[in-house]
Amino acid sequence: MSYPYPTGMLVYAQVSDLTTMSATTGIQWMSVAPANAGALIRRASNLVTEATEQDTYYTYPIPAAQTAPSSAPCGTTAGMPVLPYQAQAFVDAVCQQVVEWSTAAVNPDAGLVGQPEVIGQQSVPGGAVTYIAEQTQQWQKDSVECLCSASLRILRLAGLAVNRPYTL
Repeated sequence: MSYPYPTGMLVYAQVSDLTTMSATTGIQWMSVAPANAGALIRRASNLVTEATEQDTYYTYPIPAAQTAPSSAPCGTTAGMPVLPYQAQAFVDAVCQQVVEWSTAAVNPDAGLVGQPEVIGQQSVPGGAVTYIAEQTQQWQKDSVECLCSASLRILRLAGLAVNRPYTL
């Protein structure tokens, strides 16, 4: 079976991008990366790829088994954006998504059933606990399957994830 897209998955950030101060943006996303940072980055990169799949931007092609020439403006992976501000937007969008998942204790690899339930009300004497079911289910679905609004905004400010056709 052949696929109309490259079989190699693009990963737009590294664990070090989360914890070191960016020379470009001056942002340090987290002081300590979560234990599953690599998996979160991979999943966030998939969401960024999905959000930008209709966009037109220049990439720097690198043939298999070759390293990027010194003239490569940024990145060393085929399919990564050539323009530095767009490449940085990809990195920042992934890092922002990881921060949101980490802060909200969401594990996208656990799927919808692996997310914690949200307690709406609890009382001590009788030991009653009420969960917010409907709101929680939609929030969990969105948090696992969709790019967060802050990440989407980062991409849009770089002219990406606009989802409109390119016309001449």
